[in-house]
Amino acid sequence: MGKSSINNLTAKILALILAAVLWLYVMNEQNPPLESSFTIPVQVRNSQAGLVVADIPSAVRVKLRGPRSIIAGVTTKDIVCDVDLKGLSEGKHNINIITYVPPGLELMEVNPDKAQIRIDATISRTLPVEVRLTGTTPPGSKVAKTTITPEQVRLTGPRPIVNSVEKVIISVDMTEKTASFQTVTTVIPLNLAGKEVDGLAAAPDKVTAALEVVPDISRKTTDIRPFTQGELPEGYMLKSVTVSPAKVDVTGPADKVDKLEFIITEPVNLSNLTKSVKQEVTLQIREGLTLSREKVELSIEITSR
Repeated sequence: MGKSSINNLTAKILALILAAVLWLYVMNEQNPPLESSFTIPVQVRNSQAGLVVADIPSAVRVKLRGPRSIIAGVTTKDIVCDVDLKGLSEGKHNINIITYVPPGLELMEVNPDKAQIRIDATISRTLPVEVRLTGTTPPGSKVAKTTITPEQVRLTGPRPIVNSVEKVIISVDMTEKTASFQTVTTVIPLNLAGKEVDGLAAAPDKVTAALEVVPDISRKTTDIRPFTQGELPEGYMLKSVTVSPAKVDVTGPADKVDKLEFIITEPVNLSNLTKSVKQEVTLQIREGLTLSREKVELSIEITSR
């Protein structure tokens, strides 16, 4: 090869290098590389029937680098982040989050790039439904009977969550309830601490509660006390005052009957009595109460001084 040919080859190589440098310069000036971050939801692949996954991050932060012309057109739909559950059994697992990006882009960072997940078996339990009454019925009314239909519900979900349920309740407000009624109410699973347990399916998720509201009537036997007033004439002394019968049955609202200590007779004036007497007297009835008898016999024994 002659000197002229060598010089021509060298010139061509230098021209090619210069063209490449110029192309890179122009591309960097006109279409420079950029970085951009995206929030991508995490998908699950190869999930198995009868197993549920917990603690998977709902989304991860993905940082990409690439030419402006490509980066500018990228959307979250172009990026895929997933976890592959193939071959994983019940328990805890530390797995990679796999990320797929469009061609021409460099994956700079995935945060987080791993997930500490828990795989649980799906189980079911059948539990009775209990009624929790809130509020209070007006005075004079009470709940005599509660019927729940159906009486049991079936809870389904991850094993640890299902096993954490201590009881299933419905809540019924009794404020201003004076008559029997029915209500359809959502069931509430509770744990041992009395907190509501989420993440379960209940079948059925609502039950019917029928509550029988009746008058709150109470009955008891109480003493009768004689009511006398005035003073005996001079020279006479009161020896005894007795009533027959000495007790009476009282019926009425529980809050009034329970507070009742005794029933008194109508007042009897002693100021004109000079001898022992027996007379029929009326019992004083308090409002809202019913007595088994309205009158009793009052015996007043008087002696001379």
